[in-house]
Amino acid sequence: MNPYLALLEPFGKGLTKLWELVQDAKIRRNKDAASYFDALASAMTRVLEGLRGRQVPRIAGHEMEKLIRAFPERTTRVVSATESAELKSALAEVAEIAKTLDKQIFFYQPSVEADRDQMLAKIERIVGDCKGLAAALKPGA
Repeated sequence: MNPYLALLEPFGKGLTKLWELVQDAKIRRNKDAASYFDALASAMTRVLEGLRGRQVPRIAGHEMEKLIRAFPERTTRVVSATESAELKSALAEVAEIAKTLDKQIFFYQPSVEADRDQMLAKIERIVGDCKGLAAALKPGA
């Protein structure tokens, strides 16, 4: 064996180990983000169900709000900046829709059914986005 190659062998093993560590960190980060998106989709679904039933979903609403606030921290280095900005905007819209419908229910304000259905459909679409992201971030996706 060439003596120069023998000197490079530990370096090659070190690079391989570093590559594995980077990949493991990426997989772990993606799994954590997938769990976050699953939890967010679940909370939004419970909020949606409550609003459909014309109930104020206090517990699920607060959970959803906390998860939405955690979005920047929980998705750093997982989704692109453009996708992150779009999703953050969509989540803010979900929160606003939920607050609007909450107030209508809580204060017994009548709502236009078509507008209400349109708002609920928007939440459904964003729930689907979160579920899709969660699935895409899971290993083997």
